[in-house]
Order: sequence, then structure tokens, then C-alpha cells
Amino acid sequence: MCKQTKVVVSTVGPYALYGEPLVKICVETGTDYCDLTGETQFIRRSRKRIGHGVTSPGQSVDYSGHRARSRSRDRWHLSAAKKAWPTTHLDGA
Repeated sequence: MCKQTKVVVSTVGPYALYGEPLVKICVETGTDYCDLTGETQFIRRSRKRIGHGVTSPGQSVDYSGHRARSRSRDRWHLSAAKKAWPTTHLDGA
């Protein structure tokens, strides 16, 4: 599945039990990954075992649920959406 897409957005946990294999395969296939986790132990363990996950130019792994919203995170999500749906007009408004 990850080889056939540009962005994976995971919205269901528990990430500590099921998230790491998905992050790993995304890293291996060069697929962007984003989730809603607030599970700090999952983020730490994944980064320790997998690293920060960037294996190709422009690739991103983002554990966005553990941070407060910010303009940079919003820009990242807009960028990911543009990658996933390049023919759709997305102006960020």
C-alpha cells in the first residue's frame, strides 16, 4: 500500500502497539507519514529504532499530535495534501 501512495495519514491508535511497522515501511518506501499521536513513548521509541525517517529528498515523517498547532505544522500538512492531490486546488485558506 505504501509503495502506491505519496502520503499516509494515520488517525487511529494505539500507536504504541500498531504504529511502528507503518512508520518503518513508510520510511523504507519513501512515503510521507503523518499521524495524530500524543503517545510520547511511541514517538521516542520509533525515532530511536527507525531514526527521523527521511530517506529521500522532500520526504517527511511527522508525529503532529504531540505538539501544539503551529504555522509550520499547518504548512507541512498543506504540502502533504498537495503531494497527495496534485490536481486539486489547495490555497491554504
